[in-house]
Amino acid sequence: MTVVNIVPVPVKGTGYADYAKAIADALAGTTLSVSMVGDIVIANVNISACAVVLNVNISSQSAFNMNVNIAAIGAVTLNVNITGSTTINVNITGSTTLNIDIHAQSAAVNLIGDWAAQQSTDVNVRATAVLTTAGGYVTSSYTVPGGQTFYLTTITCGSSYLYDNNPRALLIYVYDATAAAYKMEAGCNYGMVADLVKPIKIPTGHTVNVNCWGASNWIGSIWVMFSGYLTTP
Repeated sequence: MTVVNIVPVPVKGTGYADYAKAIADALAGTTLSVSMVGDIVIANVNISACAVVLNVNISSQSAFNMNVNIAAIGAVTLNVNITGSTTINVNITGSTTLNIDIHAQSAAVNLIGDWAAQQSTDVNVRATAVLTTAGGYVTSSYTVPGGQTFYLTTITCGSSYLYDNNPRALLIYVYDATAAAYKMEAGCNYGMVADLVKPIKIPTGHTVNVNCWGASNWIGSIWVMFSGYLTTP
């Protein structure tokens, strides 16, 4: 059995002791093993100080294994509570295998668009109109709420003509009315569905208009719809 005695080392000219140096001196050249076996094992670590720094530096010349195995008949709860500005960095170099095995739970990794639909932060805006002259158009409009950013991901449009089935040209414009800037232009016959590879970002407070213009001289109905999701900047 190894007994480690930690004696605080007074720091000259101060009223406190250098516990870090005392621990380092006590453990120098020492292997410290902790083994607890019993019906009930309780290990409490309570640290109360103005500032707490816990540094773990491991340098291994060969393989390093860290295993945490928890087996309990009842529930297992692991709580991590962090208050204040937090930075978590995970840097892994080399071949990496990540295994996550969760039983009796519903777990998934969702794309942000799918997650927005689950959280009701998705946006869908549609408008329709009846054209009676060439050059008529319809506009879908949306103003981004304060503190949010809107990402436009999909545009759909369509038309129907009253007298024949000949193609009718449609022109699509995405316009940031607040910034007075065109974000996208496209054209089609009859209609289209455009899933954007790169979403169009509309800042907080801005109004975006998606215009569908009937470029041919025809009479009929026309509609345009766009979809996307909101995020916190």
